[in-house]
This record gives sequence, structure tokens and C-alpha cells, in this order.
Amino acid sequence: MLQESQGAADLASRMVLVERRRAARWFGVAIAAAPILDVLDDAGWFTLLFGFRHGIDLPPTWATSLAWTGFFVGLALAGAAILRAMSRRDARWFFAVAAAPIVLYALGRGVRPAALLGLAALVFAGLRIVALPADDDRADASR
Repeated sequence: MLQESQGAADLASRMVLVERRRAARWFGVAIAAAPILDVLDDAGWFTLLFGFRHGIDLPPTWATSLAWTGFFVGLALAGAAILRAMSRRDARWFFAVAAAPIVLYALGRGVRPAALLGLAALVFAGLRIVALPADDDRADASR
């Protein structure tokens, strides 16, 4: 009987870890999606890739656009790692504070597919954070 309850506790703990990782993953997508897609679109990468032209002419701002893409990917990875390591209560506050610039960016750029993708990922991550169990209010450094 003790082994069964221990096994159930281990399973529940693993499920919470999986759910926390999924929330962090979607949070990372929310951070990076809109700015990356906008930077690449503004630089002309989508026209280059999907324009079906012969020959490859790199956009004039190719280095800058790739640097910004790298920056936002790094920012997304850092945000996801920080969120994953926090307790549920702290993760909610971090999410609320970090979501504000994402929403402001989407509002500032207008209703574009990139902004809608970022907002959808943000909503999905928020729902996953809210769904974390209440008894998981501790930060575990082993994640």
C-alpha cells in the first residue's frame, strides 16, 4: 500500500513537471513569435524564401535581422527557463509582468498574423500556468 501511494505521488510529481515544462515552452513561443516573424518579414526574408525567384539575393539588412532573431530566441529561452524554475505563485507574477510587453507590442504593431500567434501562445501558456496544482508552491532546483 505504501508503494502504491509512493508511485502515485511520483506520477503526480512527474505530471506537474511535464505541465510546467509545457507552460514554459508556450511562454517562450509567446515571447519570441511576434518579434521574430515581424523582423524577418520587415527584412524581406519571407519574400526571399517564398517568392519563387531565381537566384538568391540576401536582404540588405540580413545580418541585423538575424542578430535580432538570435536575441529574441535567447530571450525566449531565458524566460522559459526562469518560468520553469519558479513556484506556481511566483510564476503567475512573472507571467503577468512579462506578458505586458508582449501585449503592448501586439497592440503597437496592429493586428497581424505574427501578433495573433504571439497572443495565442500567451493565452495558452497562461492557461497552463493557472492549471498547475495549488500544492506545488515551491521552487525545485532539480528542474
